[in-house]
Amino acid sequence: MTLIELAWCLSGYNAAHGGEATPPPPTADEFDEMASEHLALVSQLSPSCDG
Repeated sequence: MTLIELAWCLSGYNAAHGGEATPPPPTADEFDEMASEHLALVSQLSPSCDG
């Protein structure tokens, strides 16, 4: 699964549980912002993979 597919699934999941329609796919700028936020969150939660 690509990051775009993951973001799309998450946006659909949020909409399904928020009672709103699934939003259109994000624009490139919106996706870049979401991806950077996601990667920052993952880096905080995941242990370092540097060995």
